[in-house]
Amino acid sequence: MLPWNTDLYLGFGKARPGEFNGSLFAKFQNETLTAIYQPSEQGFIDMTPDYAESIIHFPGPDPTDPAQSGGSQWDWGNTYVYTPTVSSITKHRNLPNVIHTWGEESTAEGLYAAVSSHQGDYKTWTGEVFRSDDLGDSWTRLANKDEGIGVYRTYDIIDFNNALYVIWNDWLNGPCGISRSTDGGYHWTRLSDFSYLTNCRSRLFVYNNQLLALKVSQDGILALNSSGVVTSHAFPGFQVQSWAYNPFAIDGQDRLYMVTEDDRIVRTTDLDTWQTLVASDRDFITLSYWPDQDAIIAGDRGLAGRIWRLNPDASPVTQPPAPVPSMMVAGGDVVINWDPATSLTYRIYRNSQPEFIGPVQYFHESANGNRWTDAGVAQEVGAIYYQVRSQNTPGDISDVTKTLGKFSFAIEPGM
Repeated sequence: MLPWNTDLYLGFGKARPGEFNGSLFAKFQNETLTAIYQPSEQGFIDMTPDYAESIIHFPGPDPTDPAQSGGSQWDWGNTYVYTPTVSSITKHRNLPNVIHTWGEESTAEGLYAAVSSHQGDYKTWTGEVFRSDDLGDSWTRLANKDEGIGVYRTYDIIDFNNALYVIWNDWLNGPCGISRSTDGGYHWTRLSDFSYLTNCRSRLFVYNNQLLALKVSQDGILALNSSGVVTSHAFPGFQVQSWAYNPFAIDGQDRLYMVTEDDRIVRTTDLDTWQTLVASDRDFITLSYWPDQDAIIAGDRGLAGRIWRLNPDASPVTQPPAPVPSMMVAGGDVVINWDPATSLTYRIYRNSQPEFIGPVQYFHESANGNRWTDAGVAQEVGAIYYQVRSQNTPGDISDVTKTLGKFSFAIEPGM
C-alpha cells in the first residue's frame, strides 16, 4: 500500500492458485476502488515512491510472461513504473536472468533493485543488485553472490545513513543477514550482528533514525543506529506474521505500528513497550500511514480480506482472555466445552484443514455460556477442525489457545 496525496495505491496478490493472473494494481480514491493494471506476476510485494519524478516504482516478484522459443519466463525480470498524473504504466522486462525482483529503492544516485537470479542455466542461483540511471529503462549489474549479498537471494534494499543495506540469503528457507555498501552498491560488507539472525521477507524499515530488521525468530527486532550500534528488542509475548512483507508503519506522531501473528495491531515509541490498538480475527499482513487521512491503513488476507482504516487517536484496547476448550463426541455430535468468563461471548471457527489462515473466513457460529454442540457431524467421513475465541462487549477478540479436531474414516472391505 502506498498513500499518494488524496489517493491510496494498493497491490493485491493471489499466487496459489493465481499462477498467471495473481496480481493487481489499484487505486482507492473518494471511497471508490478502481483497478488500474494487472501485472504479469504471481503476486505483489511493494511500491517505492519517487517524489522528485512524481512516479511510483514496483517490482515484479515472479514473472509469468510467455517464454520465447527455447527460453524461459525467467530469462528476464520485470519492473514497473506508474505515473499518477496521467495514469500510465510502463513495464520494463529487461533484468537479465532475474527470477524474482524483491525490492527497489529510489535514491539521488539512481534506482536500485534487489533480485534473485540464475546464472544463465536456470539452476545456479545468486542474489544480485542492479542500478538504473534512467528510471528503469536500462540496468547495470553492480554485485552478486561473490560480493556477499546472497548465494541464493537478495531480498531487499534500502538507503540509510549514507549507505545501502540489503538482506542476503545463502540457501532456500535458511536464515538471512544484512550487508552494507558505502560506495553506491559495488562492494558490500556483511554485518555480523545480523548474520543468520534476520527474517528474510520482512522489509527493512527506518524508525527514529534506526534501521529496523525483524529477527528470524519473528519475536523481536534488531535495530542499527546512526553510530553503528546494534540493539536487540524482544516482543512481549507475540510474533510478527511470517508472510508480512510490510508489517510496519509510522503515524504523524512518530509512533511505530506493527501487525502481529495473533491478529493484532500494536504500537510503540521505544521498541520495548507495546500497546494493542486492534485485537481481531483478521490475518493482518500489511500496514501503511496515510497522512492525508491521518489514518493507519491495514490489509488482511484470505477470501474475506479487507482494507481497514484505523484512527491513530484511538485508545488502546485490552484483549480478552483466550478460552481453553476441550472436545468430546456424544452420540452423533461433537461437543466443545470451555471455562466461561463473565460478559464474554465465544466465536467458533470450523475448517476441514488444521490451518486457519485468515481466521474470519472460517467463522461458523457465536455461542454464550461454556458449551457448544456441532450436531450430527461426528458420523461424517473426514476431518473437522475447530478453534474457539472469546469476544468482549467492545468487540475485541482473543487469541487461540489450541486447535481441536474430529477425525473419522470410511472403512471399505478389502481382498
